[in-house]
Amino acid sequence: MNKKFSCYCILCVWYILGCPAVVAEKNMYKNSIDGVTIFSDRQTEHAEPIMLDSKKNLISTEPTNFYSNIESQSPPISNTNYNIKILNVSDEQTFRNIQKLEVRVSVTPTFRFELGQNLRLLVNKKKVPLDNGSSNLFTLTDIVRGKHELKAQVIDFEGRLLGESKNLTIYVHKHSILQ
Repeated sequence: MNKKFSCYCILCVWYILGCPAVVAEKNMYKNSIDGVTIFSDRQTEHAEPIMLDSKKNLISTEPTNFYSNIESQSPPISNTNYNIKILNVSDEQTFRNIQKLEVRVSVTPTFRFELGQNLRLLVNKKKVPLDNGSSNLFTLTDIVRGKHELKAQVIDFEGRLLGESKNLTIYVHKHSILQ
């Protein structure tokens, strides 16, 4: 049993140490056809030989900080000069006994849906959905009495802020607290 074990160990060591050398000696070829790159161990008519370095093919144990800055880096924003205004509501405006309030927002230059840009309205820092089929109209329903803050924003597909309006404060008065 001891002889079998030692033979097995020698065979394992030979396999571990010998295989990378065998792979490194084998030729590899790269062929690009119609923009598609194919790697193969067989040479074809238009294939270019590539040299394999066994060190490059092994997993590196050297520390890298490549991934440490990915989240902190952000691509440049092409246009941050959006002029955003809430049109039919003025600051410090008071509404009495309203059931719903339509808020129209103006954005110049026009933001682009095809680039993933969206318009959103925040009422007391909560998102309000756009009306169906509209690109700049929001309808507020069941508005409770009291003070409310409105702000419109243009955001990109990653949620980054591209521009925003000034904060507007509105007041809602109702006859009874039950309404």
